[in-house]
Order: sequence, then structure tokens, then C-alpha cells
Amino acid sequence: MKDFFIFIIIYYIFLSLYAAALTVFDKSRALKRKRRIPENAMLWVGVLGGAGMMYLTMKLIHHKTRVKKFMVYLPVLTFVHLVLFIFFAVLAFK
Repeated sequence: MKDFFIFIIIYYIFLSLYAAALTVFDKSRALKRKRRIPENAMLWVGVLGGAGMMYLTMKLIHHKTRVKKFMVYLPVLTFVHLVLFIFFAVLAFK
């Protein structure tokens, strides 16, 4: 079970980095008035585990902070992921 928990940690690290890069890339595309990343695609990255880092990145670079679905769903998803992370940590070190 500890190996699975280590996999979860690595998964969240890489997905968080990807979510941050995706957010910065979308912001740069917005500034250049070029084709953007669909909002649903960005939300799915959040659902899969990048919600926390995506939310922090959006707040830091002031990107999509007026879009309510991002400012509501991402913190909720972050909380859900945190609960799941704690659950798996307890199982791994039991």
C-alpha cells in the first residue's frame, strides 16, 4: 500500500505542475488574443487532480478569476482531493 501512496504523491506532483503550466499557457494565449484552451478541458485537469495548483496559479496571475465555475469548483475539488489524499495516507501507514 505504501508503493501505491508514493505513486499518488508523484501523480499529484506531475498533475499539479501540468495544471500550472496549462493555466499560464492559457493566460499567454489570452493576452495574444489567440485560440485558447477550452474551459471544460481545464476543469477536467482540475477534476483529475490539478485543482489546487490551478486555483493558486489563477489567483497569482489573475486569470479566469471572474469565471465563477473556476472560483467555486476548483476550491471544492481541492478539498475533495485533500480528503482522498488523507484517506489514502491513513491506509498506507496503518
